[in-house]
Parts: sequence; structure tokens; C-alpha cells
Amino acid sequence: MAELPQPEKCWPTILQGWCSTQQETAHSTSLEKAQKLTVTNLKKVGVSDSVFVKGKVAPEAKRFAINLGRDNSNMLIHFNPRFDENVVVYNTRKDGKWGSETRDHHFPFKQGEITRLTFTLNSGEVTVNYPDGHRFDFKRQINLDYVEYISAAGDFEVQSIDIK
Repeated sequence: MAELPQPEKCWPTILQGWCSTQQETAHSTSLEKAQKLTVTNLKKVGVSDSVFVKGKVAPEAKRFAINLGRDNSNMLIHFNPRFDENVVVYNTRKDGKWGSETRDHHFPFKQGEITRLTFTLNSGEVTVNYPDGHRFDFKRQINLDYVEYISAAGDFEVQSIDIK
């Protein structure tokens, strides 16, 4: 797998002195390219805060993921739309180990289209608002008081992230 580095990019809408890295990864076994964005050292996002993500789904998308947590090994929520299964898979990760999957069969995502998602942190769950207004409450499986890490990977190009 060859990695094509992109220049470091700062996102001034979230501020707090952090920067993100965005890479495009080309797999040697196919012509597919996957976007990857990782944001660390966020101002702590806590209960009642919302993370707004806007991006474009690739024209021939198979899957993408958006993760919120403390780091890559401790994710409060792993949000994973799968076009090849027509389902959204949710999970958590604690100390590098995946939890139990939850599946939502409501699937409004379209290949090649811009989509907007909102992740709201609540005390017992993370509420995800889909682009068509559907709402899914993902029960917290691990206890993280705040989020300071966001990543996106797969067939999705992040256009903006905002926190309120």
C-alpha cells in the first residue's frame, strides 16, 4: 500500500491550536483511492455538544467511517455506512478492542452526493442525525466523558467539521 501525503491542513472553525492530517491512500491491488482524515487534540467535546460533518460520498462508494473518541484505540462511536450491505454499522473501541456491533437498516446515503451528519453527545447515548432527518440513538458502550479525536476514512471526502 503506497501513501501519497497531503499537506497538513488546519481547520480554523474548530480552533484551539490543532491541525489535522489528510491523506489519500492508493492500494496497490486496485485503482480505488480512500480518503483519510484524522483530527487530534481537539478542544474537549462533552455532553450536549454536537459535531457537524459535511462531506461528499465517492461516486462508487462501498464504505466509509467516521469515528469520535479519545484516540484510535478508544472510540466512543464508530459510524460505518456500508453501501455493499445497505446498512449503517455502529460500534465502539476500548483499549484497541472492538465492542458489539449495532446495525441500523435505515440507509439514506447516495453515492456521489454531498451528505451532512450531526453527532450529539448525550449522557447515555450519541444521537446521530442523518441527512434525511432520521435520528439514531447509539447507546454508549464505553465511558468517555469527552471526545478529543475525530477521524474519517474510506469513500468519503470531508468538506467541513464544526463543533457547537
